[in-house]
Amino acid sequence: MAAIARIRAVAKQAAQSGAVNEYVHAMVVNVRELVHAYTDAHGGQLGDFLAAANPQDKKSAGQVFETRVHEVIDSGNLRERMTLMMNFVNRGCQVVYWLLSETTTLPPCVSRKAIRELRDRIRTLTGLSVEKLSTIVPAGTCDSTTGCALPCKMTFTSRDGPVPWSRSVTAPFNDALRAVRKGAQNVRIADAFPLLSDRERDFMGLVPGETKLPWCTGEMYYSIMPANLYSRIAKTFGHPLIAGPSGATDLLLCLHSLFTSWNVDLSTLACVAWMGNPPDHSVFEVLIAAIPFGLDYDSSVDAFAHTERMLQTQAGGRRPAKKPAAKQVAAKKPAAKQAAAKKPAAKQAVAKKTAAKQPKNQS
Repeated sequence: MAAIARIRAVAKQAAQSGAVNEYVHAMVVNVRELVHAYTDAHGGQLGDFLAAANPQDKKSAGQVFETRVHEVIDSGNLRERMTLMMNFVNRGCQVVYWLLSETTTLPPCVSRKAIRELRDRIRTLTGLSVEKLSTIVPAGTCDSTTGCALPCKMTFTSRDGPVPWSRSVTAPFNDALRAVRKGAQNVRIADAFPLLSDRERDFMGLVPGETKLPWCTGEMYYSIMPANLYSRIAKTFGHPLIAGPSGATDLLLCLHSLFTSWNVDLSTLACVAWMGNPPDHSVFEVLIAAIPFGLDYDSSVDAFAHTERMLQTQAGGRRPAKKPAAKQVAAKKPAAKQAAAKKPAAKQAVAKKTAAKQPKNQS
């Protein structure tokens, strides 16, 4: 329980960060712009891609009814907005598939470089270009019932790293990382942060006097197997485990990285804020899942302290990556040139002083 309390405390810090909240808002606005570009061309509604697939299922945190999706984008809390984006990951495969077509005019928020990389990854996975693959499975045939060659959760083609490796049962892993145990309902309303919105309460049908939430969390759903490699890594460096390296982090960062304004540190902090509260994952499980996307983190480093440093960096308005330091050094070069340029002027001043001291010629 002490570990869960600390996970929730760090998640709360992240959820209170102005920089993180502004970033999450910008990302969900990007997703709305992307979906609108698709529906303008092919029809459909925003809620078809961002709302809960099954409104009767109350186990997913942060869900709202379809009629309130726009409201969440404009003024919702972090949990609601992150959940909308996760819904898109699960339901928006044909939108991303459409993005990959050579004939698609990309919305301004989408990174051309990211699309090129995604096309290359799909070629690596299938041995086919997107155009050839589309002759086998047209984009519009993807749905949650029949699936397709690029099921929604794999449309983003998860990068090689801790998430796919932690699902492996071959050497050096040998033993599975986790098993389903479906523990008892244990999330108290008082522990939820951000505080529940009226939209979330309405979706869950909470009644006055209710003290627990119907959410099914990673901590409730999984038990960790101690023999797995990631269990041994976590034990060696004192990291709590809840459900293993975070697949949701992997998927959300795949989505965020499609956009020109994406930032790996802010996306990671958003995932800590979102999944550390129920909790679905420990802070370490989120950080390690973000490493393939460029997060500067080492598993031997305390995950809580690393996250708090990231938050301090964002609060100070500084970029956590090392590149800005290089830019600062580069920025100083012109100043050095100016100093060098001043040296001749300084020599001229000395020469003038010397001339002034010499006696004038008598006429």
